[in-house]
Amino acid sequence: MIDLKNLSGKALTDYLIEYPNAVTENILKTLDKEAWTRLLIKAPQWGKFSPWQKFNGGCWVRLLKQQPQFAKFCNWGKLNSANWSELLRTQIQFADLCQWQSLTPCDFACILQKHPQFANRCPEKLLDL
Repeated sequence: MIDLKNLSGKALTDYLIEYPNAVTENILKTLDKEAWTRLLIKAPQWGKFSPWQKFNGGCWVRLLKQQPQFAKFCNWGKLNSANWSELLRTQIQFADLCQWQSLTPCDFACILQKHPQFANRCPEKLLDL
């Protein structure tokens, strides 16, 4: 039997994914936002215990690319321009939630390369460049 106190980060997350019966509330409390992201990507059933408020934009993007059903918990204000660019290249269903005017020219261009249908969403400030 492994002493879970000696595991942390990716090792602990991998163990919990492999052995879901080992999960306890106390163990879940020790996970940081990155560990939670990894756990929920592979084992979404633990979402009901997730501390959503701890997630940053990068965590949200990694999670929503794999498990878009968690969008209802997302604090969209935590996503920056680069986060939106990455997310919308694979999950266009979130386009209506994007604050298009906050995108940088580079991030907007990255989205357009993959999804030219968003050209009509170009923020006016980018047209002047």
